[in-house]
Amino acid sequence: MAHPRKTFRTLFRRNEGGSAVEFALLAPALFLITFGIIDIGIMLLTWVMMEGGLREAARYAITGAAPTQTASRLEEVIKIVEDKTSGLIDLASARIEAHAYPGFDDVGKAESYVDSGDMNGSYDAGESFTDCNGNGKWDNDRGKGSDAGDSADVVLYTFEYDYKLLTPVLNDLIGTNGKFPLRASVLVRNEPWESGKTSKDKKKC
Repeated sequence: MAHPRKTFRTLFRRNEGGSAVEFALLAPALFLITFGIIDIGIMLLTWVMMEGGLREAARYAITGAAPTQTASRLEEVIKIVEDKTSGLIDLASARIEAHAYPGFDDVGKAESYVDSGDMNGSYDAGESFTDCNGNGKWDNDRGKGSDAGDSADVVLYTFEYDYKLLTPVLNDLIGTNGKFPLRASVLVRNEPWESGKTSKDKKKC
């Protein structure tokens, strides 16, 4: 009968299966990192396609050409974006908007108002203001929500989409409720397709 101490020494010297144990310990972290890299790669690809699709659609919109596949120019813009993103993005849950301005200086600015009330530096109901977009109320953005703008308008297109994260660890780091917001935008000036009207004829707000 072998001595117990000798038997234990023999067992401790054996290393068969050691690699399998090491892999089992490291595999979860390795897979998590790998899937995280893939997830980030898909997210970046989605954002690049959003940017590219929106720019391609804006090239159509600045010409003022009549839509060929849809009822309006903005719907045509959305259709072009859908084609260029190759089905990677669910446009039913995305937001594509266009805001038109008389000039580049007007982009993103609030409508002017007279702070005649309590002088608090912000607009209060009842104070007079310049209704730049003609909707009858004061707006923090003077842009006119439009069908891709009129002749010689400056148009800001925005494309927002909540990318669904595939890995839980990324959700903990950068996500909210399993999603990460992506945003693409492009600013263009429409061509002066109306005879005799140029950007100089646009009345700034």
